[in-house]
Amino acid sequence: MTHLAPPADDRLDFGDPQGLIPDFLAPEAGPRPQLDGPGRPSKPWNRLLLLVFVVTTSLAGLVDSLLPIAIPPLEGEELAQRQARWQAAHWQDGSLARWIEDDRHLRSRIRHHLLPPYALLIYQTLGQVRGELLLGKDGWLFLRQRAIPRPDDDATILNHGADLLWRLQRATRAAGHRLVTLPLPRKASLAADKLPRGLAARSHLDRRLVAVLRARGVAAVDVLPPLEALPRSWNEAPYFRADSHLTQSAMVEVAELTARYLGAWVPLEERRSELRQLGPQAAEFDLLRFVGIRWTPLTRRFASLERRHAFTVIAADGRPMPRLRPPWNDAQGAAAGQGSQPTLLVGTSFSTVAELSTLLSHAIDRPVLDAALAGESPFDLLQRVLQGPWRLDTPHVIVLELPNHLLFDEDGLKAAEALLGAPTAG
Repeated sequence: MTHLAPPADDRLDFGDPQGLIPDFLAPEAGPRPQLDGPGRPSKPWNRLLLLVFVVTTSLAGLVDSLLPIAIPPLEGEELAQRQARWQAAHWQDGSLARWIEDDRHLRSRIRHHLLPPYALLIYQTLGQVRGELLLGKDGWLFLRQRAIPRPDDDATILNHGADLLWRLQRATRAAGHRLVTLPLPRKASLAADKLPRGLAARSHLDRRLVAVLRARGVAAVDVLPPLEALPRSWNEAPYFRADSHLTQSAMVEVAELTARYLGAWVPLEERRSELRQLGPQAAEFDLLRFVGIRWTPLTRRFASLERRHAFTVIAADGRPMPRLRPPWNDAQGAAAGQGSQPTLLVGTSFSTVAELSTLLSHAIDRPVLDAALAGESPFDLLQRVLQGPWRLDTPHVIVLELPNHLLFDEDGLKAAEALLGAPTAG
């Protein structure tokens, strides 16, 4: 066998007995570069940046510790979730550390002042928003969880919701009341042309829902046609581009159609109350605040683009009609009846933002008891009316305002399952 002779170049003697390392990779002769001593290059900028970083983070932590801001007011389900997280927090599984981190975020004064301009910058220049949101065309914002239904097939989603509402209607009837469901179409359905390209929002679920509910025997109001026609009838879209709620003009249509469905609609000339137009509506733009943007030139620009009608209901005494909030007394219940079955509204922030109870009161020309509450599940509120502290002995027509996303999202139905208990046979 022939063996290769060792290379003559001693530069390749270190770990390369067969001379396979190219010359340009071989170690060069001569003294090694000094890593220390007077010949080492100085790096003042590195030290300066490190110093600035340490000082800045230390000062920010000191300010947040000594001067925290008050936690933004929480109510309803958000407050209950925060309390439940605190009670379940434990250091062994890391949940306590996460709770402390989230609490610091809420109380951070530095974050409170720096987040809005940063969020505005990346929103305007990069078109980036938080992961819980979707940025569509022309700056339209959508909540991801509401826009994208759960990944079940259409029949499963629609039939599951219809079965739950039918069981809920039967439980309400057993308590002596009549339940009428008021499904509100999703923003992703009514503004489907503004969704990000390629997003599967499955708008057909909103279009088919009422038919499936009625086929199951659920009393349901179909408000989709007048809301789709709102751009022609009111010259405005039913949703704001940067808000998650229907406009008040849309809710006027919802109230009028609900009154007709109940068989309690009163012609305008016979009503004792007056629907007075106030001018352009100042939307809350809750999705901008969700991103972290507060009232800025951007929100003012959105306000100038979102020209919406605003209304208030003036009662017969010339004053704005009040909302009849629980707990109710006998006199309020009698006033809501006035010779016919009293009406009670159970709903979400969609009802509270637009003051749907007063709009419905105007349409039926009598007071409506208002059990709508922002941040709460409508199923939990209905439970308070049927079984809890707001229980009513006299029969009522209960209008359940129910955003469709609660029926299309599995988490939204958990409160209904808890209220009904084990599934019952149909």
